[in-house]
Amino acid sequence: MTDPLSSELIALLSKPLGGAEVCSFIKSLSGDPEITRTENEVYYGFKRNGFSLLADGSERLVAVHMHFEREDGYERCVIRMPAGVEIEDRKDDIIDKLGPPSAWGGGGESAIYGLTPQWIRYDLGDYAVHFQFADDGVAIALVTLMTRDMVPSGDSRG
Repeated sequence: MTDPLSSELIALLSKPLGGAEVCSFIKSLSGDPEITRTENEVYYGFKRNGFSLLADGSERLVAVHMHFEREDGYERCVIRMPAGVEIEDRKDDIIDKLGPPSAWGGGGESAIYGLTPQWIRYDLGDYAVHFQFADDGVAIALVTLMTRDMVPSGDSRG
């Protein structure tokens, strides 16, 4: 598998799935993705590589999910994370490196989902980086790079 810099992944956001840049990236990966289509989205799961791609209804890449816990059939992602963040970094390390997050939340109980994972998000120009933490609340479990239009509304801010 290739080890693209996350800046290359960020550059792919908003590009069409059928475009040369996204196709080249997908071809560089080992294995075929699991493809799930809904009315408004196409989800490409590269479980052996530890990440997935999400496209909107017009097949424009809107999110990249990097899995750092082996869960739901995903292996641990080996793609480098954005902004100098390392897989060994804890939540406090990320905040030290990137400053106060734009939004944060989780850590409570939900009647439907049980314990909700803690998370922090940084809104950075045309994209956002969302860090979700493991059950201990400090180890990185999932990192999502997303276009600004994919940022959920109504997020917590403290």
